[in-house]
Amino acid sequence: FSESRVDFRELVKELAHKLKSRIEMRQIGVRDVARTIGGFGPCGRELCCASYLRNFEPVSIRMAKKQEMVLNPAKISGVCGRLLCCLSYEYDMYEEIKKDVADLRERAAREKKEESELRLAAEREEAEERRLAEEKRRQEERRQQEQRRDRQKDNGQKGGGKQEKKREQPEEKKTRSEQGRERPQQQRQEGQLQQKAQQPQQQQQGEKQGKKNKRRFWRKKKKRQQGEKGQIRPQGGPDAQGE
Repeated sequence: FSESRVDFRELVKELAHKLKSRIEMRQIGVRDVARTIGGFGPCGRELCCASYLRNFEPVSIRMAKKQEMVLNPAKISGVCGRLLCCLSYEYDMYEEIKKDVADLRERAAREKKEESELRLAAEREEAEERRLAEEKRRQEERRQQEQRRDRQKDNGQKGGGKQEKKREQPEEKKTRSEQGRERPQQQRQEGQLQQKAQQPQQQQQGEKQGKKNKRRFWRKKKKRQQGEKGQIRPQGGPDAQGE
């Protein structure tokens, strides 16, 4: 057992000289050792390399990933310590299955896309139909309005006097209502003006009344004084001398 390559050329020469025969010595790997020794694998059957395998194909960790196996070294390695040879048996089949699955996924995605496009197209058509119906309805309404206006014009030309009277009536009502609103305002203004005009007259009347009252007072006072003088008699008069 050696990790590096060993040179057996001199040993081969000596053995060939002594034995006088052709001798070949080769360095073998771990898998060759397992094949020569033999044994049973983790599956419980005899080792594939010891039973029927003649050539060792390369095995990589990508095969185990592709087959979605648990990447545990104890479970995916054999007796020799290398990756199991049986990982390469079903690798091609898994690749084909993956391709088929990918095709199925693409097909399913394509079908979903087509369905969504069809649904959107149907929604757009419905929206367009609604818009057209709305436009038709508006046009019909406009036509009806125009017909009503034409009828009103025709009726107006036939009965113009009636319409003028009807127009005058609301105007008269408006003027009456306006007059009714203006009347209390005018009354208030007139009352204010009358009050302002009556104020100086009331002042003049008050002054005149005060003067009259003063005259009356002085007249009464004079009369009282004159009455008092008539009642009082002088002491040195003729009556007093006679007595």
